[in-house]
Parts: sequence; structure tokens; C-alpha cells
Amino acid sequence: MAGEKWGDFLKGLFNKNKGEKKGKLMPALLLLGTAGVAIMLLGTFFQPNGNSPITSPATSETSQEVIASRKDTTNAMFKYENEVEKRLEKILANISGVGQVSIMVSIESTEEIVVDKNHTQRHQTTEESDTKGQSRKIVEQSNQDQTVIIKEGGGEQPLVLKTIKPKVAGVLVVAEGATSLKVVAMIREAVQRALGIPSYKIDVQAKKS
Repeated sequence: MAGEKWGDFLKGLFNKNKGEKKGKLMPALLLLGTAGVAIMLLGTFFQPNGNSPITSPATSETSQEVIASRKDTTNAMFKYENEVEKRLEKILANISGVGQVSIMVSIESTEEIVVDKNHTQRHQTTEESDTKGQSRKIVEQSNQDQTVIIKEGGGEQPLVLKTIKPKVAGVLVVAEGATSLKVVAMIREAVQRALGIPSYKIDVQAKKS
């Protein structure tokens, strides 16, 4: 009997503690749930409209400058290709047996301007000693290039040493007289000498009659 009473006492005590913990836990869970919902609503309220990323003015200006630079480069390449095509058409049309001719030129890049620069090199070695008598050497070296500016026409401009023409990637020639191997050889040699490119970059095809 004593054992049963002692067991009933422990069981009642356990159930009592469990009920007290449950009673204290429920308000805490409700409070956490309410806070979570409030945070989600605030996040939705302050979220920017649309899915587009927010860019700073500096980033936007840089992107526009890059786009404008690429556009200028593309236009310059297209203009140079047209000029070369017209000149080659005039030259080849005057060669005996070529007849009517159409040309397409492809270049790799725009012309490159090489300017003069003053090169300055600075070299300095410093020795330092610590409190323990140990010494070390610190070597500093820096290189600096400064563009040479000259005055011309009431203004200033860099001193240009040379201008490198654009590299030609390939030339396609379509000519009436290209049915003759002799004419094909003349066309290929003329384009090769005019542009200073190897023969494998030149393709000559016969024009459809």
C-alpha cells in the first residue's frame, strides 16, 4: 500500500509540473508567432515594386559609358570595312577579266594609335633595425608612364608616334571572271598586296551569271 501511495504521489506531481510548463509555454509560443507574422508583413510592405535590381547612379553611368564606347567602336569598324571594300572594288574592276565584283571585308579591331610616353622608374632601398639588433631591407620600386603632350593649333594633344592599321580578319571576293583560275590568282595577289595579308585570308568565288 505504501508503495502504491508513493507511486500515485509522484505521478500526480509529474502531471502537475507538466501542466504548469504547458501553461507557461503557450503564451510564449503565441507571442513568438505573432512577432513572426508582424515581421513578414513589414518585409512585404517595404519591399520595392518589381523584381528589377536597384542600381546606384554611379553604376548606371558606368554602364552607359561602356555601351557608348562599344557602339563607337562598332561604328568605326563598320566605316573602315566599307571604305576598304569600295577601294578594292575599284582596283579589281580595272583588272582585265575580273568583270563585275563584290567584296566583303572583315576586320578584327579598329586602328591603334601609339603615343609617346615618358617612362619614370623609382627604386629605393631602406634598412631598418629593431630593438633586438636585427636588421631588414625594404625595397620599393615604382614605374610611371606619362603621355607626352605637345601644343599644336592653339591646343594641346598627345605626341603620336605611329598609327597601326586595323588587322584584317578575312576578305571575300565574288567576281564574274573567277571561273578562270588565272583570274582567281590575279585577284588573290592583288588583295594580298593591297592589304598586306596572307593568301589564306582571301576567298575568291565566281559570281552567278
